[in-house]
Amino acid sequence: MLDTRKGRGLSGVFGADQARELPATGVGGVPDDARAVVLNVTATGGSAASNLRVWAAGELRPNVSNLNWEAGDTNANLVVSAVGADGTVSLRNQAGSVDVLADVVGYYSDDQ
Repeated sequence: MLDTRKGRGLSGVFGADQARELPATGVGGVPDDARAVVLNVTATGGSAASNLRVWAAGELRPNVSNLNWEAGDTNANLVVSAVGADGTVSLRNQAGSVDVLADVVGYYSDDQ
């Protein structure tokens, strides 16, 4: 679904204080009517200690992070995020630059 190192989903590293939107429905086996996605999110090669936040696009950014790391580390976390009205999720890096990967593990479509 997402690997910024290879230009899959989004290309190029996430810069400091940069938020980007990632299509979440209609890709990776997630149906268009999904209300939330379960993602394995990985940060790798960060130039600084930082954190990543994941949330429904179009909504307010949360005050808590989903993933934290130290410079140079590779860390992963399982994240459940609602999907925005346009079928996307937002991801935001706090500091430095970092490559981000995200793989779909599952989804909620709220009939389950």
